[in-house]
Amino acid sequence: MTDKCANLNKRTLYAIFITAMCLFCAFLLSACNKSGQAESVSERSYFAYVSYEYPDDTDVVRAVVSLSGSEENQLETQIGWRSVSYAKNVWYNAQDVEIFVDSAALYGEIEQRTQDEVHIQDGKLYHGLKVVFRYDTIYKSITSDADAVAKSGRYYRHSFELDDNTQSRTCRLYLSTQNSASWYSALIAGVIVLAVILLAAALAIKGKIWQKKKKKSE
Repeated sequence: MTDKCANLNKRTLYAIFITAMCLFCAFLLSACNKSGQAESVSERSYFAYVSYEYPDDTDVVRAVVSLSGSEENQLETQIGWRSVSYAKNVWYNAQDVEIFVDSAALYGEIEQRTQDEVHIQDGKLYHGLKVVFRYDTIYKSITSDADAVAKSGRYYRHSFELDDNTQSRTCRLYLSTQNSASWYSALIAGVIVLAVILLAAALAIKGKIWQKKKKKSE
């Protein structure tokens, strides 16, 4: 009788172990399928807005073009945007962004706007013009090929210098984020496997205790 119970306990433990491994393998296959999902492409255009900065170390006005601003500072020239989202691996998603800036059009429009204006700031006269495209984000994890990145308050400002002798510039941003579904699935699978292991251990201990009691009663 004792041998039969021992064999039964072994079969039960073996079945529990196989179940746990099947659950874990199912999770891995599901995660691999998710990592192989096709990329998603989005394209659109945004209105551009201009504001002005007056550096102390030069007499050149700095025209800052961005994707947000007041209505009176909205430009006719628009900014192209193309983003590609994809699974970087099982655990992380990625997004690559290309921002298409028409440098020649921006210089022409801003110069047209300011040609009749006299730029005086704190008693200093500014003559030249430098146009910069700037992308502001609250996410530190976003990287780019910007000429400069500076933190201002809660924002990280990516500045791209524009050349009036160049027709256009492509500005690039890169973002990597956690794949929440995979992390939660891993957590759930881990909890299930742990529960199965603890159950198997409890059954094994219970079986040994029962066998000891059986032997004493004999």
